[in-house]
Amino acid sequence: MVLIGENVKIKYFIIAYVMAIGLAFLGFGFDKLAFLASLGGEDVQNLAFTGETTYRVGFRIDFVFYNSMFLFLFVKFGNLNSRLNVFLIKYFIVSSVVFYFNFNIPYSDRIGGYSWLAIPLLLFSTVNSSFPRNKYTIMAWVTIFYYTFNHIILPLISGSGSSDGPPHHH
Repeated sequence: MVLIGENVKIKYFIIAYVMAIGLAFLGFGFDKLAFLASLGGEDVQNLAFTGETTYRVGFRIDFVFYNSMFLFLFVKFGNLNSRLNVFLIKYFIVSSVVFYFNFNIPYSDRIGGYSWLAIPLLLFSTVNSSFPRNKYTIMAWVTIFYYTFNHIILPLISGSGSSDGPPHHH
């Protein structure tokens, strides 16, 4: 989809992103699409998960906030003239939407990991292009902040003391 949307302006991806958040908030997800279940296959059938789990399913504002915060930073400070940056931002948006549409299944954060792969690449590129003189100092502070945010702040907010990934799930 990202390659298909190469000529589509980033603002349309952002509009789709915001709409996807609204749909996910209303409970829409891939698990609601009956035709996917008819495709067969164990992975597709697992989308209709109805069993017991301790994993929190449903709309996850913590994950939406986490991804949206980075998306804002990348769009605001990133080099939108760079074809690679625009590609990575579009990839981040599309993979985030896929993630949000899987909120109704347990362990959807594993799908979120596909969007999180782009964060360090975009962070480095954004800092490198926006602050070329101070990039190493800023990257050191960004790394400290990123670690602190993921392993101290988010676990405190989520009420768990553990630190096993962005954002923490319980």
